[in-house]
Amino acid sequence: MLRRFSGPTMAMLAVAAIAANAYGGEIAEAFGDDAFVFLSIPSVPELRSQGESAFDRIMAEPAMQRFINDGFTALDVMSDDFRSAAGMTFSEAADLALGAAALAVIPDETALAAAVAVVEVDSRSERLNSLLEKLSGLTDWEVTETPSGIVFSTRAEELEMAWALTDRYMVFSTSAAAAARMLEGLLSGPADSIADDSRYRRCLDLAEAQESELTAYLDVKRTLGAVLQHAPPEMSASLDALGLLNMGGIMYASRRAADGFADTLVMHFPDGRKGAFAAPEPLPGGAEAVLHRVPRRVLSASWAHSDISVTYEALTKAFEAAGALGVDADIAAHIEQLEAEMDVDVRRDLVDSLGKMILSYTPAPAQLFGPALSGGFGGGIMIADLESPEIFEESLGKLWAYLRQRQDDLEISFDEGPFAAEPVRFTFLEQDILGRTVYQVRVALMPMLQLTGAVAVAEGRLLAAMDTQSIRNALTTDISDADSLLENPDYIRGARLAGTAEVAGAYLDTKTTFENSYPMIRMMMPLLLSQAFETMPLEPMLLPESRVISQHLFGTVRAERAGDDYLMATAFSPTGQLRAGFAGGVVGGALGYWVAREGYLTILFQTGAAPSGP
Repeated sequence: MLRRFSGPTMAMLAVAAIAANAYGGEIAEAFGDDAFVFLSIPSVPELRSQGESAFDRIMAEPAMQRFINDGFTALDVMSDDFRSAAGMTFSEAADLALGAAALAVIPDETALAAAVAVVEVDSRSERLNSLLEKLSGLTDWEVTETPSGIVFSTRAEELEMAWALTDRYMVFSTSAAAAARMLEGLLSGPADSIADDSRYRRCLDLAEAQESELTAYLDVKRTLGAVLQHAPPEMSASLDALGLLNMGGIMYASRRAADGFADTLVMHFPDGRKGAFAAPEPLPGGAEAVLHRVPRRVLSASWAHSDISVTYEALTKAFEAAGALGVDADIAAHIEQLEAEMDVDVRRDLVDSLGKMILSYTPAPAQLFGPALSGGFGGGIMIADLESPEIFEESLGKLWAYLRQRQDDLEISFDEGPFAAEPVRFTFLEQDILGRTVYQVRVALMPMLQLTGAVAVAEGRLLAAMDTQSIRNALTTDISDADSLLENPDYIRGARLAGTAEVAGAYLDTKTTFENSYPMIRMMMPLLLSQAFETMPLEPMLLPESRVISQHLFGTVRAERAGDDYLMATAFSPTGQLRAGFAGGVVGGALGYWVAREGYLTILFQTGAAPSGP
């Protein structure tokens, strides 16, 4: 039955329509197993509550609180508008969520997909009823009576919005039909819930996500099945060659660990890993076999043990499968011509000569010079083991000789953009360092801007860097066990909490990285914003000093593992990926809202100039 109501009548009807026997099981059990995406928060209050994490300590700093409350003008504008519209603050609105919350993207009859969200609330809360009254006054609502409850909906062109209320849950959706299905699920549970789905359960078990503050799940098999229904077969063949069609689901989970957070990402392959995903392999002897090559003090380090030939094969097959679409005909012919001219077979001479281990690290910047003058962010070194170093070096020499002969003809021109004034030119050089040939390429982007890269073969390994000096350092530095990353307590602490790294791992000196990057951001961001806008979305003088934040930071470590039917990465960090993403979303959302609210976008696009005032 369909009726139309508006204003207070609708609000009173919503309260009167509260179901007497709302579903009392796990909230995941109320969602069907046909979801493309499913996000679950077991307890919103616990997620929002402050603890003893590094993130909480940073946010509790007086300087941070002062900036958020008084210095972030863009957030003030958004907060004031929300308060005017809802009659309460963000925090007060979030406090309406008393327990679990979940969101799913599901198939929809009238559109490709619909979103449906559920939040556990107290339907008798005065603040919630006040919010419902404001919601009721926004538009005229169509009221659909179903056996499980009443759904309120409205449509603006192609967009539909719907909501419903039970005695324990508030339901929101982009489809009235999806909201009705959710009511039914809350009342009695669907016949097939996502909580019982085999792919979802396997991801949940692998991620050990039962105690997580938040989990997000993507059913890759179902999503790709829907997307590829009307796609050409070549696209399916290409994805299959990569191994994507063998993927069942992806899950992200975040939980508190010590005074930081552990974030886990799982990729599940019900029928086993295939394509490029079959390449990662456990490292014989464990990470200790390779980490002794990394200095104790580094800005970052990473390593991976993977069969590069398997990855190359998968990419080649995917490229060939897409060839029927006309993607690779000219490119493949050009590559064959180049290989013939160079007398180098890329697959046989280069790819097959590579080993399975790739290690990289960036030295920590010297305090006296900073990152720009002491290596720092740009002075990283990559080391790859070689199965056939002689063949690889011989082929590399042929490649470089060919490129040097033709370097005058190698240039790229751009019609627009920052490099449109001058063509991008390439120069190929060779240099002898300690009896080793170092191959260097210089890329001239414009008269005053140049990028460099350098590679060398030494002791059965390929060395690569963005500058020749880093190659020299790697050739002359003898890293003993006592001076390696394995003796860095910051790394050891993080590795213990992230878990065993079997196929890949990474370390970031979060504190040093922040201390070397934030001062530039703190100086440049207000400067750039002031050039674009007359009114400022933040108060530069209230931006907190680097020490306010960095004193709570420590190292971030990621450990990656592989099994027959999964790949899994767990990262331990001081603030956690979830909270870092949330903070970035708040900043970006507030700035975006401020730009739209002040009318800058319209004026910039129409006139090319910023407004003269708010």
